[in-house]
Amino acid sequence: MNATFAPDAELEDLGYQPSLNRQLPFGSLLVYGLLFFVSMAPVAVFGPVVNRSGGVPVLVYLVAAVVMGLSAISYREMALRFPVAGSVYGYTRFFLGCTPGFIAGWLILLDYILMPALLTVLSAVALAHIWPNVPIKIFALVFVLASMALNLQGVTVTTRVGIVLLAIQLATIAFFLVCVCRGLASGDVVWSWHAL
Repeated sequence: MNATFAPDAELEDLGYQPSLNRQLPFGSLLVYGLLFFVSMAPVAVFGPVVNRSGGVPVLVYLVAAVVMGLSAISYREMALRFPVAGSVYGYTRFFLGCTPGFIAGWLILLDYILMPALLTVLSAVALAHIWPNVPIKIFALVFVLASMALNLQGVTVTTRVGIVLLAIQLATIAFFLVCVCRGLASGDVVWSWHAL
């Protein structure tokens, strides 16, 4: 057997018949992962995090980073042991059985539904502050229709648009960091672990 088909043989041993054309390269997958975590997310929730953390938002983000790192290591180990589609559903099913796997699958599906919904609402509210005469529902509808149309174009087009969106996010973060560094150098910004 050719080495190229070794993963397919491993999937067949786990009871799966490969049916999708695996054409998403690692770089595109990395872009998808970075977009899914939404690099700009802290901007939208920074105020509530400052308030609820008692003025130490950096500590909150550091603890979250450690937990996410441990989660990433766990996913890596599970993916190496069970290289099947379904993520949490598949891993839970293999370890705990069909019923817990079914429940975990539906819970992760809720995450895949609620996360875009939350991002749509946050984006619509942000744009409504810029253009207060436009109803929030209009912005939300535009976001939903745009992402639906984009997803219908297929993974290649979605990946290209994703690269552009990620570049915009990273450029925005880089611009912010440059402004902070300039402020620190000029003395206009004071370094502190606590929010003022």
